[in-house]
Amino acid sequence: MRTPEGWTRVNILFQTLREPPPRGSVRESVLRLFVMQREEAEHSKFRALAQLLVDKEAGAKAFEQYFDVAFPHIKQESEKRDMSLAKLLQREVQQGGLSVQRMSSGKKVHSRLKVRYDKRSSELADKVLSTVGTSMRIP
Repeated sequence: MRTPEGWTRVNILFQTLREPPPRGSVRESVLRLFVMQREEAEHSKFRALAQLLVDKEAGAKAFEQYFDVAFPHIKQESEKRDMSLAKLLQREVQQGGLSVQRMSSGKKVHSRLKVRYDKRSSELADKVLSTVGTSMRIP
């Protein structure tokens, strides 16, 4: 019940239940745990709402506690993601430092964006000069 799939399965089991499970069975234990956790989440939710009305800072802390109780799988997933990112970073660090080297080809590299900008600005300048040049009198 610590994953979204687990919560979904227990909810389906709970909602489709026609009669109480046999005493002492695994199903009864799972349903008891589910009901207790759901009640704890509801209690935390109402506590957070009430606390928010009284004090905003304490309400924010209570809401964080509610979030941890109601959605425990999110914290676990974020911890797993952080661990995988740390492992990935460790592998990258073990490969050694990065080095920058000059390109081996002797030809000069041109930026297509800069070439287009230069061409456009020269066309614009020619257009402005041609317009302004005809309207100005030269003595």
